[in-house]
Amino acid sequence: MASRRKNGEGSWGTKTINGIKYKFYKDVNGNYFYGKTNAEINAKKDAYYEKYKDAKKSLKNKLL
Repeated sequence: MASRRKNGEGSWGTKTINGIKYKFYKDVNGNYFYGKTNAEINAKKDAYYEKYKDAKKSLKNKLL
């Protein structure tokens, strides 16, 4: 029996696109990150969240 993921852990899976197998990660916000390796996916995910964090900081500074 498979174990259930806790809240905030997202989900991992595989998908075949044009005959090539890719791995994907779906976070709790519904964002998908695709790549051939888990390391590649984690790098894309980290870059996305860094960009989001910077945008959130700049928006907060503009409002204050």
